[in-house]
Amino acid sequence: IPAYQNYTTRAKVAEGMELVKPVQQAVSQYYDRWGRLPKDNTAAGLPVPQALRGLWVEMIDVRDGMISVQFDPAISKDGLLYLRPAIQTAYPTAALVWVCNDRAPPTGFQVTTQLGGAPLLKQGYLSAGCKK
Repeated sequence: IPAYQNYTTRAKVAEGMELVKPVQQAVSQYYDRWGRLPKDNTAAGLPVPQALRGLWVEMIDVRDGMISVQFDPAISKDGLLYLRPAIQTAYPTAALVWVCNDRAPPTGFQVTTQLGGAPLLKQGYLSAGCKK
């Protein structure tokens, strides 16, 4: 049964990955327009964090460009999902690249935000795109 529990948790985390796409787009658009990352949801033109929710997602919060996804308490006891924007050092006006949790950014990119103090979502629950 543990394998099935991992499978169902990964499916619930997938909801967060879908819900976060427009948030990533809003942060990217803000960066494209202003040349800096938005400090919070309001600056990015998004609703308050608690309004960005789903069946398994409790809220999506933007802090200095970094996006944190907090899941239902049954999942969030295992940690938060962080998506950190990485800026291309040679071409700072190029498109942002998103780095999941504590993953290293690609060569030539720099992450400008530090992870929050909450525990990270377990590696096994992350989508394939976050494990690269």
